Amino acid sequence: MPPPSGNDTRPYDAHTGLAEGGRLRNIVAGIAGYLIGTIPSADIATRLASRRRGPSDLRAEGTGNPGALNAAKTLGWKWGALVLAGDIGKGVVASIAGRRIGGANGAYAAGAASVVGHCLPVWHGFRGGKGVATSAG
Repeated sequence: MPPPSGNDTRPYDAHTGLAEGGRLRNIVAGIAGYLIGTIPSADIATRLASRRRGPSDLRAEGTGNPGALNAAKTLGWKWGALVLAGDIGKGVVASIAGRRIGGANGAYAAGAASVVGHCLPVWHGFRGGKGVATSAG
């Protein structure tokens, strides 16, 4: 494999195809993507909506899934659209952050990890959404 082009002046390992520290950068990008994916956009929208409608929890209402469709059915289509935008945005932000940390491979790692973080958030006992909207980001 040829060395990377552009402004990357880090030492290059021809065997792995990664610049020095590439694996560590991809791991850091994956961790960052996971943490970004655990941001509960449905819970944030529910808290904002509960100021007007009274307290509610998407995991206890409707389908029990903290996703955009359940938010739309439970809270209204505007809140469902907000949850959808937040979930897609998590995937986009994670991929951009991963790209900044580890290049293209970091973007892939962070994007995939954000879907895992959405589906299995450590803050909610590994019970999250389905990851469809986050994977679209």
